[in-house]
Amino acid sequence: MDVILLAAGIGERIQPLSSYYPKQVAPIAGIPIMVRLMESFKEVGCNNFIVVKSPDCGEMVEKVVSNVEGAQVQYVVQDPPRGMGDAIRCVKEQLTELPSEFVLSATDVLYGVEGIKSMVDLHAHSGADSTLSLLYSSDNRFAKGHGNVAVSEDLNITQIIEKPGQDNILSNYYSMPTYIFKEDIFNQLDQIPPSPRGEIEIQDAIQFLINLEKPVQGAVIIPGDVKFSDVGKFHITTVADFLQMSGAYLSGIQLPPLDEFPTTIEPVLVEEGVTIGDSCFLGPKVYIRPGCILANFVEITESVIFENATINAHAKLRKCVVLPGATIAAGAKLTGQIITEDETLPLTS
Repeated sequence: MDVILLAAGIGERIQPLSSYYPKQVAPIAGIPIMVRLMESFKEVGCNNFIVVKSPDCGEMVEKVVSNVEGAQVQYVVQDPPRGMGDAIRCVKEQLTELPSEFVLSATDVLYGVEGIKSMVDLHAHSGADSTLSLLYSSDNRFAKGHGNVAVSEDLNITQIIEKPGQDNILSNYYSMPTYIFKEDIFNQLDQIPPSPRGEIEIQDAIQFLINLEKPVQGAVIIPGDVKFSDVGKFHITTVADFLQMSGAYLSGIQLPPLDEFPTTIEPVLVEEGVTIGDSCFLGPKVYIRPGCILANFVEITESVIFENATINAHAKLRKCVVLPGATIAAGAKLTGQIITEDETLPLTS
């Protein structure tokens, strides 16, 4: 089965991080999120990819995708990015041979191999026209930012609403931005009018299928009753989500050769080219990228430190994202902050 990956957006909601790394290439524990996602699809036998990119970040996307061994990749340009439905229309307009069946996925999500495999397998055996990835949550805060569905006992989907709000919840099942469609969706999208925000909404296309009595199946891709506080482990919508996902994918203690070895609590990942002073303390959930300098007695917990940042002596960081080239003053004590070269902002979720 082919996979269409949506990589045209920059990620305005994760500014200022996306000024350096569009969210589809943001490094999650050392590996771009898009690469992790593609590797998961490869493990379930999906090796053919159609990547929808934009002129703004297309070169960066192609660079990271080139590192995915064994992937067959075609590129389509979406300019400007106008939603998932429009991205599918761009595929139709720019490719001469369209897939007869395909996965459509955002590139700011990670479900793990088992979640993807369960969805692909269910679709193959259900006879559904389309399959939607779902999570179950009794926390109605999901209704603010996720599509909500009405389902039958066997998870056939009978209605979908995008971000219904807490007063219009259909059920405790919410859709995630990964879908499986058959090729007739390419023609059906031509019948969907733009939404008030000018986008061809994929939820409108799905409801159109339901109204035509096409079987639309739901597949729970994240097990259990998902807590709203755990959303960042599998979907990046804020910088806080990025920090949470990065911590979730770290494991063990990974340190390059260093002149001074810090005290560590796993998981910690320090890449090559980092200088660490005396009596530093790192962990848990710390990721430090190349070119950084940590002076003496620095303490860092649950944080990501990007390239060429300088953390001066006796600074203490907890739940912070330090962006490329930033400097932390000696003795600073920061919690829940995003630090750039020019300003410090609250890390909000």
